[in-house]
Amino acid sequence: ITINNANKGYRTIATCQSYCNGDNNHPHPINPNHDAQAPLLSQDHPSYQLLGLIALYDPPRTDSHHIISHLLSLGIQTKMLTGDAINVACEIGDILGLGRNF
Repeated sequence: ITINNANKGYRTIATCQSYCNGDNNHPHPINPNHDAQAPLLSQDHPSYQLLGLIALYDPPRTDSHHIISHLLSLGIQTKMLTGDAINVACEIGDILGLGRNF
């Protein structure tokens, strides 16, 4: 699912929950030495239940393709810097006319 979403330019966030019987006033049910003020780590909650997936789309600005085309006509190459997954970057690169040469 995440790869299919990325191929369409979407980022995917998984949401989940884990159950804990303790609170700040009681010892941690799995680790009784756990400091209640410290953040819980993944090893503190060995099982998670998937609640769902959220697909997020952050489209490029509507004028981006035109501006990039204009820059190219002036002999100016445009490069895209991104922290997105490669599949998302490829899709956005296609939309903007940048190609897939990363």
